Amino acid sequence: MKKLLSLLAICFSISAFAQNNVTFQVDMNEYAGAYTTVNLNGTFNGWCGPCAVMTETAPGSGVYAITVDIPAGPIEYKFTVDGWAGEESLTPGSSCTVTSGGFTNRSHNVAAATTLDVVCWNSCAACGVVVTSDVTFQVDMNEYANPFTTVYMSGTFNGWSGDANPMSETAPGSGVYALTLTLGEGAQEYKFTTDNWTDQESLTPGASCTVSGPGYTNRVHNTSGDATLDVVCWNSCAACGVVINSDVTFLVNMNDYVDPFTTVYVSGTFNAWSGDANPMTETGPGSGIYTATVSIPNGAHEYKFSLDNWATSENLTPGTSCTITTSGFTNRFINVTGTSSLGAPCYASCDACGINNTSDVTFIVDMSQYTVAFTEVAVFGSFNGWCSGCNPMTDFDGDGIYVVTLTLTNAAYEYKFIVDPTAPTEAAEQFVTGAPCTVGVEFVNRAITVSGDMTTTAFCWESCDACAEPVCQVPTNMDVVEIAFGTTNPRVNATWVNAEGTASCEVKGGRISDASAGTANPVFQNPTNTKLLTQTNGTTVNFNIALYNNPTIPFVIGKTYGYEVRCACADGSGFSAWSGITPGATFVVPGLPATAAVSSTKLLEAGLNAMSVYPNPADAMLNIQMELTVEGSVEINLINALGQTVLQERNSGTAMNARVDVSSLDAGIYMLSLRTSSGVVTERVIIK
Repeated sequence: MKKLLSLLAICFSISAFAQNNVTFQVDMNEYAGAYTTVNLNGTFNGWCGPCAVMTETAPGSGVYAITVDIPAGPIEYKFTVDGWAGEESLTPGSSCTVTSGGFTNRSHNVAAATTLDVVCWNSCAACGVVVTSDVTFQVDMNEYANPFTTVYMSGTFNGWSGDANPMSETAPGSGVYALTLTLGEGAQEYKFTTDNWTDQESLTPGASCTVSGPGYTNRVHNTSGDATLDVVCWNSCAACGVVINSDVTFLVNMNDYVDPFTTVYVSGTFNAWSGDANPMTETGPGSGIYTATVSIPNGAHEYKFSLDNWATSENLTPGTSCTITTSGFTNRFINVTGTSSLGAPCYASCDACGINNTSDVTFIVDMSQYTVAFTEVAVFGSFNGWCSGCNPMTDFDGDGIYVVTLTLTNAAYEYKFIVDPTAPTEAAEQFVTGAPCTVGVEFVNRAITVSGDMTTTAFCWESCDACAEPVCQVPTNMDVVEIAFGTTNPRVNATWVNAEGTASCEVKGGRISDASAGTANPVFQNPTNTKLLTQTNGTTVNFNIALYNNPTIPFVIGKTYGYEVRCACADGSGFSAWSGITPGATFVVPGLPATAAVSSTKLLEAGLNAMSVYPNPADAMLNIQMELTVEGSVEINLINALGQTVLQERNSGTAMNARVDVSSLDAGIYMLSLRTSSGVVTERVIIK
């Protein structure tokens, strides 16, 4: 007997670890892209990419196969090309798939050696075979209060058309409407509507027959065979008149709440948000934990804890695991399916008291290859109620990479990046279904699960990857050709030569940091505070930086300034790299030419190193340029021939450019007086 038991144990041990030869087959004849190899990736090979190469079953057949020895049990897998250069985008809910953690993969339960059917890429069926089912939908309108003529079905299967699929009453006066549709495999979202979107269902998020996304809740049916769905009431997952109640025990921990209160209440959709209908009692003297049991209709409900008949209530964080945000309100959420007792979260939190459940998340997006002009970049998502302008991002060094760090409650979130969120040019990212960093079908968003401090990849706009290197070359021959003075718009002219295959260019100019001036690799003193100009295409292009009148590039005599250029690739692949600030692209701002009427000695006595007044005579604008020996203020007075002060203003700083509008003054001779803390200088000015 012992020998027999020993043999049985050995046999059991061998069978527990037995392998099974499973042959996978995929038909690539309807795959439109180019590829070199077809690969099999799954849980059994660690999603390894290029390691499992499939072989064409016959030359030119387009059908690829591979046999893999796999332990018994459930597996997930999908077909890919060239490692992970391309992968299947499978329909969630289709018969051969499973969706988990935002990923939809093929599934198979390995029980023995087998050869799986040949399937078309991206399909559960063979190529050319469309799997359909007849599904009958039914809705009871007897509790619908508004007048209507026709009931329709609108959904993903008809592009949410308002009148493509009218429903028919099952019997005269029954108030029940039905429609049979032939649908493909997979999840279909829909809702019942009246009179071409005159009205539509307002479904409760989280209800058993629904699916929700940013700003919408729809019914959902997973088509996998012919079916007649139960009659449901308008706006409900159940039949009309059916109300099933369950006892739900609510608990809340008030130990971290510091303000005085008398009574804790639970308020929600189940009691019309009453402030005093359901008072809670302390579970034990001094426990700080309060409880109440409420009989609630089965289904989805929103609620929160409040104090002293709405004297105050919880302020919950949008996007946290226990909440839902609708119409601007963030509440707790529960889907009642039977008698239950909830946990005891801390007041205003989804977690127990004393738990730090937040993390710092740094979001990064690379806009260097975004070719449309924009002013601002922001991130928005379920963590901020999809507020497009609430979290602007910053490009700290002018390289086109924008960053923002947010403190978020640990949870799963959806989000996107957006440009110019408060302007008419607002544009959010758009993704195709199945992109690896995204979730969703109708609304496809980036996805992130926060469980600790983290930094995202520097995603390229509308991509799950970093930006690829642009293919065009940087411009060359950077050269400052002119620094002009004595006009109403002092300027710097400079040139460059476009590289072959480039189109319009962008220029950054500004002051060079003192530490890097004169080195082989100068850098801007403040990269985010530079002048940016867009130029038209050309082999050599001049640009102008108005040093004296541009507040973003303050003019300082004796300091080094420079510029760099990048150009758009003509093939649309993005921008070239920045040219860098070459020696030919830098210049030192010279001192202003001294005014002949005032000697250098007089200037120094008044605390001025240099002064220039032009044009003189003047007819519209009078420019007064000054460089003080030390930082301070200058009072400017313009005095007419009668000794009357006709203009007065005050400037402060070290180097200044005052532009005075004299167009309204009478023609004649005036005296210009410049008063500093050290003295006064004057000069005669002629107004034409």
